[in-house]
Amino acid sequence: MASAEKAAAGLIVAVMMVLAGVMAFVWANSESETPNKSGGLLSTFTGRNQILDFMESSQRAGGTHYDDSEISYGMGERSSSTPSYSQTNVQVTGVDELDTVKTDGTYIYLSSWDQVSIIKAYPPSPLENVSVIDSSSVVVPGSPNSSVTFDGIFVLPQKLIVVCSCYEYQLRYAYADSMFAPDYSGQRSLVLVYDISDPAQPTLDFSVGVSGYVQTARMIEDRVYLIAQQYQWMVMEDIILPSVWTDDGREELSPGSIYYDPEMKDASSFLNFLAFDVTNHEYETLSLVAGYASTIYVSTQAIYLTIQKWIGEIMTIDGNTVVEDSNSISTTIFRISFDGLSMTADARGDVNGWLLNQFSMDEKDSYLRLATTNTFIWRTDSNEMSNSVFVLDSDLNVVGSLTGIAPTEMIYSARFVDDKLYLVTFMQVDPLFVIDLKDPTDPRIVGQLEMPGFSNYLHPVDATHVLGIGSEESNVKVSLYDVSNPSNPIEQSKFVLDNFTYSWSNAQYDHKAVMFDLEKGVLVIPISAQGAYVYDPDKFMWETLSYVSGALVLNVSLEDGISYRGIVDHQRDIYQGYEYTSRALYIGDYLYTVSDTILKASNLSDLSEISSLVYKTYTYYYSYRM
Repeated sequence: MASAEKAAAGLIVAVMMVLAGVMAFVWANSESETPNKSGGLLSTFTGRNQILDFMESSQRAGGTHYDDSEISYGMGERSSSTPSYSQTNVQVTGVDELDTVKTDGTYIYLSSWDQVSIIKAYPPSPLENVSVIDSSSVVVPGSPNSSVTFDGIFVLPQKLIVVCSCYEYQLRYAYADSMFAPDYSGQRSLVLVYDISDPAQPTLDFSVGVSGYVQTARMIEDRVYLIAQQYQWMVMEDIILPSVWTDDGREELSPGSIYYDPEMKDASSFLNFLAFDVTNHEYETLSLVAGYASTIYVSTQAIYLTIQKWIGEIMTIDGNTVVEDSNSISTTIFRISFDGLSMTADARGDVNGWLLNQFSMDEKDSYLRLATTNTFIWRTDSNEMSNSVFVLDSDLNVVGSLTGIAPTEMIYSARFVDDKLYLVTFMQVDPLFVIDLKDPTDPRIVGQLEMPGFSNYLHPVDATHVLGIGSEESNVKVSLYDVSNPSNPIEQSKFVLDNFTYSWSNAQYDHKAVMFDLEKGVLVIPISAQGAYVYDPDKFMWETLSYVSGALVLNVSLEDGISYRGIVDHQRDIYQGYEYTSRALYIGDYLYTVSDTILKASNLSDLSEISSLVYKTYTYYYSYRM
């Protein structure tokens, strides 16, 4: 592995963890009132004054106060007349994830920050943009002055669910100081439900919103679960509590629906949960006093969120930001169980280390399994870094653990598949570990494979194969691992895009950018690749010999391995700007690829282009209405 690549990759991870750690907080107990116990180690408040006392006590204990200057603004179901089509690549079967592109087998729905386009896509000739929902058309309940951006969408039969963020404030005159001052209204997250029985004329059925900015959202059957983070605000010595908005007005959450952990300190925000039934428009809310939520995992019955905590003192050594205690990062996990729309914050637990992403968590039966890295210090001579696996019971108590995995390495990808955990670490030898979790009390490494390169994302293919998407020698690498013998995993096949100086794929860090179908034998991921630079003395400038931005299409076979099918190129003339490709999907035998402004339809077999559509004009400004 090239040393420059290792240094760059490590620096990125280290910086990300520093930023996450700076925003991570732990909580303090309030002494003003006796809390209501409500299951696990969490409590609810008895009144508004207790919340205010708790927050003020937290600030005195070293919590962060926020004011104006600190706030930064597989295959789908089908009818007899609809061909098979791909869906968003999700972590948990039955739990749909918020995304920017969805299809129902006839139409493709594309969400960008300022508009949602509904495109007639099947049959693919011609592609037709039948309607557009613009952010400027969104009426935010109770917010005449607002900025609206779209975060993503869900699709149900004849229903389009749009999740968006809005921020609004009003200027009020402060008579005592003879000046104008912002009157807090804050950021909120909205769920908009559109009737698309006539796709050419989508109509708004209902909207509901909750305080805070969008963290993530999931949909199970016809229920949407939205998580929003609301930083602490004080106005006129009173605390702004979370609220929910509908067309009927605003309702403040009751203290009895706001949970906290009385054993912790330094509260900084509310994590607000909104469960919404798309069909009957019923909803429920819940809030949790917390620090910065770094990782969120959702199963079919619970939401798990993590708060990272620093214990040691932050300092600088040789220009690197480090913590005095090398084992100073721990993670608190909270579980929000749900049954339909009913939600309860019912358990919390703690483990050492930090989680890479949502794939570092997995729920199976009554257990939660986690993979952590125990320190983020970026020092090549450090012997403190290692990794761990923890198994927690239904009360989130640790019942099994495996520590000291891959000393001096850090986790680059993890995937739990039934009773196995496939773990890739990276620093020097870049191994793939197979960890047996059949006995929850005794996790064990049963196999290990060392190889060049690493995988940032692991995708289960069948019971005995796993795909890995990552990098080798500065270029995109896709591996097919045979894990039929857990004690002797092998890299059965690999493909490296090595005819470029440098290449990368968003699929390495965004699993929703992956389109894979074993039956069709195809893997499609976004690709950006750059050739060598040469100096043009006539232009007095360096120019690249080749540049590609599009979708990489690979053949994947359990018998024949991985082979190159082609690239669907989305790059315009390089002087017209960069066209970033983000998603791919199929309907029937056609491949659809999506970039910033262009949707292309190609034959899946030979990638010959059938049609293309410029579905939007790229703009650089935000929608703001006064």
